[in-house]
Amino acid sequence: MDLTRICNVYRPPYTGKARFTEAKFLEEFTDYLSELVLKTGLPLIMGDFNFQWQDRDNFYTKKLAELLDSHEFSQLVPRQPTHNRGGTLDLVICPKEVEEKVKSVEIHPEGTESDHFLVLSEVVLETKVGNLQQRDRVNTYRDFKSVDPVLFMRALRGSGLEGRFDLDSPDDLFEIYERELKELVDSFVPLKRRKKVKKVRPWRDNDDVRDALRRRRTAERTWRSKKTPVTKMQYNVMKKMFSRVDKEARTN
Repeated sequence: MDLTRICNVYRPPYTGKARFTEAKFLEEFTDYLSELVLKTGLPLIMGDFNFQWQDRDNFYTKKLAELLDSHEFSQLVPRQPTHNRGGTLDLVICPKEVEEKVKSVEIHPEGTESDHFLVLSEVVLETKVGNLQQRDRVNTYRDFKSVDPVLFMRALRGSGLEGRFDLDSPDDLFEIYERELKELVDSFVPLKRRKKVKKVRPWRDNDDVRDALRRRRTAERTWRSKKTPVTKMQYNVMKKMFSRVDKEARTN
């Protein structure tokens, strides 16, 4: 039988008492996915995300979709209500390479006392763990060095963004700027893909290594946000500690 890692996620809706925003969740979920792909087993992520997945134009829905795509994950629940007040809030997520193993995802409004509907999925487990560890990964990148800055600035001035402060909502203004700039970037430096064989590091399936890796990443985020000599020193200490722990696990 396959080794399967079932992950349950719940993001509480934003309230005055629980100020857990979509932006904060995306930041933490990014770190979670980065660590999840290092673990053994087929990851299946399910739960109540409280994102309006049915709304393709929603700012945070698009950010979540981009995050999943960048980590080669797919969301499989149809864009139909999973809550009695509407909205596709409950999601089922798996790696794209095993998407065909999730044979069906069905939404049943009846049969539960919750305000959420029942989401049923059928998963066929037949992939060997060894194949999962050595799968090819697809990296995406943009060749920004190829951009002609003069032509880009000319296109930016002709986009109509300059002096655009006629909207009442900062969120609407931000969304317009993001959309227009993304279209310019896509035009000048389209997204490219290249395959990369994932390195097999079985020694990292170790609590000490994972703990050292988490500490190093936490120190790195702190240094990048504060940029002080103290946080830089702490980051260097965590890097050296991780290198030592990683080397010991590899040689043992």
